[in-house]
This record gives sequence, structure tokens and C-alpha cells, in this order.
Amino acid sequence: MVFPRNLTKITFYSDNNTIFSGISEKILIVQPKSTPAHNLQFTIHTFTFLHLLFYNLAHTLPDASARQTFKRFRYPLRGPSEFVQRRAGKRPGLADTPAVSFFVSCSIRTPDTSYRHPSEPFDNFTKRRIYSETQSSFLYLSMQDILLQKLFEPDRWLLALGKGIDKDIRKDQLYQLTKPEVRAALYLAIRDHKYRIAPPHAALIPKATPGEFRRVFINEPADRVLLSIANDLLFELCPDMVHPACKSYLKGTGCGRVVKEVSQTVVNTPGEVIGWKSDLSKYFDSVPLRYIEETFDKVETRTGPSALLDLLRDYYRSDLFFTEDGKLSTLYQSLKQGCAVAAFLADAILYDIDEELCSRFGGDYRRYSDDMLFLGGDHRAAMDCLRDSLARKDMSLNPKKVQPITRDTWFTFLGFSIRGADISLSPEAIKTFQKEIEQRTIRTKCSPTKALHSVIRYLYKGTDGHCWANRILPVCNVKEDIDTLNAFTMDCLRAMQTGRKGVGGLGYNPQLGQGVIQRGRGRNVTSNRKRTGALDGYLSLGCMRKALLTSREAYNTLLASI
Repeated sequence: MVFPRNLTKITFYSDNNTIFSGISEKILIVQPKSTPAHNLQFTIHTFTFLHLLFYNLAHTLPDASARQTFKRFRYPLRGPSEFVQRRAGKRPGLADTPAVSFFVSCSIRTPDTSYRHPSEPFDNFTKRRIYSETQSSFLYLSMQDILLQKLFEPDRWLLALGKGIDKDIRKDQLYQLTKPEVRAALYLAIRDHKYRIAPPHAALIPKATPGEFRRVFINEPADRVLLSIANDLLFELCPDMVHPACKSYLKGTGCGRVVKEVSQTVVNTPGEVIGWKSDLSKYFDSVPLRYIEETFDKVETRTGPSALLDLLRDYYRSDLFFTEDGKLSTLYQSLKQGCAVAAFLADAILYDIDEELCSRFGGDYRRYSDDMLFLGGDHRAAMDCLRDSLARKDMSLNPKKVQPITRDTWFTFLGFSIRGADISLSPEAIKTFQKEIEQRTIRTKCSPTKALHSVIRYLYKGTDGHCWANRILPVCNVKEDIDTLNAFTMDCLRAMQTGRKGVGGLGYNPQLGQGVIQRGRGRNVTSNRKRTGALDGYLSLGCMRKALLTSREAYNTLLASI
């Protein structure tokens, strides 16, 4: 390895904390005479073998040329007791010499800029990591890649493969990842920087507004599983990078809980206009690459350099993707919405803005990915601050989604509609409910019994307890809207018995007074109700909501009786 002439600092780390715990100091060593006259600053961040590192540095680099390689670090030193032997010219024995693991991070400064990204190679005048291995009994510099080691823990793959089944990834492709030899080969490829995440393929997802679509980038099946584990790992190892006010994508923090907290805050906040709700404009498509790079750098300072971080950096630097018709093209994809790691990035990148809005204006601030809400305090100044902070990051708010909040007016947040203490469904959630019920009943050809069972699975059973009722019924408290949803569901089931499927639909109307869900009755509703009796085996939404609010045991008992 060649030291560039503008090398300014080398940082050493170790993850072994069994000896010399807590020691940290700076050591200045004069650069070799063959390079410009200035000092190299070696910052020792090791928590063990500090003296070992100092000894090697002091006895190799000062008398070396600018082309000194790190092969001089192949000394099998076992601890400080051997320093005297080395200084006296005695070489310790090679037998039973334990391997000591360190990683080296070299930062340099170039004439044209004061900062370069820390993962770039030396010949690009940025940064390079030095890797080596322990062979025989010699000591090399090597890196304990914490992220990569944890990435391949078996339990993580079991969980991720289960998620893959839920996301309809082909089982034969998931099966390959259950083989230890396949995962071992993947580990080695990532460790040796020979693995690359394949370019994603684009897909258009319809938005709530008719005719509008959201472009997402879908990874290949193996990459989807890998990135899902990586995202969970980033949240687990770097929780401090996500502000407490940011509630998105966190385990145990569902939308329903956040919505109920917001509703209670609205009730307790005095005033006419008490806050605002906003949405970032194309957040997942507009974050500059430098903020993504900075986020990975912050992760590295917490976990140490990792081949996994290098893999993610390479992927996010790439603009390649396959279009909807299968052609390879280029486009800046920013957070790459659809990639699992985009969840962590979306939360972490705006930490400084979250902190400023929480600490300066005395209100209640919440963020869920690109949805922001501020109640109480100096909310007008908070909005001005938000706009200015986003502008400095080359981002902005969607002007159509900025809405003032009052206690007697409905507003939508995280799939729900809120008005003071009243909580109902958002327009998108209403449309989704209608679509799911219709696809299981009047828009399919099956028997009435099969349709009934399909509706019950969607509403009350789901997969692993994740069903519509568990997400919605404990949160939605407007009785009139729950009754409207229930009536629509029963009318669809009756239509399966009579064959007359004109049952109308559902709509959103915030001017109703007691709720927001409006029913459009179809031409066959009245006659179907007269022709059919009770729907055996169906329990109403109102009944199941009461059971959920009573206890989980009561709900499960009713569910078992169906």
C-alpha cells in the first residue's frame, strides 16, 4: 500500500474489549522524511492492545518510506509483556499466538476539497480500508465486520424468509436461501467485495388521485431478503439515529397508537387553529446523494467499517434500473422507494430537522416518514423553520398537502381521519376496504360459503394475527362509520346468495356531521335484504370491536366460534 503525500490521519479501531478497557489517547508520529514535512496524527480508538498498536507504529512507520506497506504488522505480539523482548532484540515465539483483530480507517485531505467520502480508494484521494487476515501464527491487521457477522445470524434469515413468503416471493427462490452453502457463498462474496445488488426494476403503483402513479423500485428476490435483514439491522444497531419524534417503521409503534396520541393532543390543545399537517414533496425521490452518504458514514462511526455498508453505498450510487418494459436505463433514484433500506434512510436523514422542531417551538411534533404534524406551541414559526431547513437540504413541502388543523375540522393522518376525539378512516382506507370486500364477494365467482370464509379471514383472522380488525377497530371510534362498513359487507355477502350484485359503494364526506363514510345504495340492496335471512357464521364489526376493547381473550373466543 502506498501512502499518499496528503495523508493527514489514520484511525485505528478494535472491537476486543477484554484488555486495557477504556484506554484512548492520541499519538503524534513524524511522517517519513521522503514525504512533505508535517505530522501524521494517529488517533487510537482501540479498547484493547493499545500498547501493541503504539509499539508497531513507533517501530515501523517512522523509519519507513512513503511506500511502507503494512506487512510490518505481521508481528505475533501477545500483549505488553512482550514489548521488553522486542526492544531487547528478542522475537517472541510463534506458538499459541492469538489473533488480534483491528481495522484501520485512513482519512486524507486533497488540495481541491476538504472532504471526500470515506469509502473511496487512495488513488482517488479519499479513503481506503486496509484488510488482512491471520495466517499461521502471524498477526495481521484485520477487521471484525460487526454488521456483516450479524447479517448472517440464522435467526435473522428465518424471520426474513418468513416475510418473503408473506410478500409472495416465489418459494423456490426462497428455498435456495435456506441452504447453508448458499448463504456461506453469499457471505464470502460480500466480504470480498465481489457481490453487487442487481439493478431494480421499476413498477408503477396507483396513487389515491385517479390517473396518478408512484414509481417504486423492486429488487430481485435474493436482494429483497438481504436488504430486509440489513434494514432491520440498521434500526437495531443505530437506534439513536432515529429521532424519538419519528414513529415510522419502528417495531411496536403502529399507526393506530400514534393516531390515538395525536387525537388526544388535539383535544387538549387550546385555540382555534392549533397546528398544521404537511407532506414532503416526493421525499423518496428528492433526497440528494450526499445526505445518503452521510447517513452511511454515521452508521460506520457506530459499527465500524463494513463490507455491507460498502455494498449499500455502491448500490445507492448506481443509477441503473430496468424500466417497466424491461429495458436497462439510468435515473437518479434517491432513496430508491421499494428498497427495504429506504425505510431506515427516510427516518435517519431528517434527524436534525426533527430535533429542531421538537426543541425550539414548544409544541407536539410527530413525523411518520414523509408525513409531518405539529400541534400547539408556536406552530407558525415551526412551519417557517421547516421550510427553511428543507430548502437548505434541497427539499420542499408539497403545497397541496399543507393543511391547518382545528379541533372541529376533519384532517387525515396515517390512514385515519381525525376530528378532536373522533377517529375514522381516511379516503384511501375506505377505498381499500371496499376493494378488498368486493374482490372476495361480488367480483369473484365462488360459492356464498367460500365468500363468507374469505371475508372473515380478511377482517378477523389474517396472517399471524395481522388482520383488518386488529389494525382498525381499536382505533376507529365513530359508531356510525363502523355500522356503515358493516352494512356494506353484509350487503355484499347477501348479493352472493341472490346473484344480484348492485349493492352500491362507499365514499368519503367530511360534511356528514357524525362521521365521514357515506354509503351509495345500489339498486339490489333492498330486495336482497328481503330475500335473505340472517347471515349464519358472520359476526358484525361492532360486535368484534366490543370484544377487542374488552380483552384479547374475548375476541379470540368469539373468533373460535365462527
